[in-house]
Amino acid sequence: VTQVDDAVAVLDAAGSGSAVVIGVNDGAIIASLLAAHHPERCRSLVMFPGVVRHSLAGGMPIEALDAVVEQLTADLEAGRVSVERLAPSRREDRRFVEHLARLQRFAVRPGALGHYFRQMMDSDVASALPEIRSPTLILNRTANQIVPMELSR
Repeated sequence: VTQVDDAVAVLDAAGSGSAVVIGVNDGAIIASLLAAHHPERCRSLVMFPGVVRHSLAGGMPIEALDAVVEQLTADLEAGRVSVERLAPSRREDRRFVEHLARLQRFAVRPGALGHYFRQMMDSDVASALPEIRSPTLILNRTANQIVPMELSR
């Protein structure tokens, strides 16, 4: 069962024949595949940030992925939050930082982070884009340190 099949199952369980599909972060890839392969289920599509294939920040070679995974895992295990990269304008908002830390702890186990991150980095949905017929809004933010603007364009 793929993640797109899971999304269809959620729509079915909610009794939704067609929905506005919103893909946030890694979910943008799943949302774009849902729109491409199940157009009858996607009334419109919103992606933040929109991306068809990830790349490592700063032009790092993909071979550096293992080092990135090690750092992310260590940060997650130590409870360090990447607020400077994820939401720099909120770094002084203690409540937001605490909520972000909680979200990161519950989102993925440290031991599964490497598999999850590698799977996301290996995803390429460019071939599905011509199949998307739903009205689509792609959002990103200036100076996004995780998904640069060029990847959303």
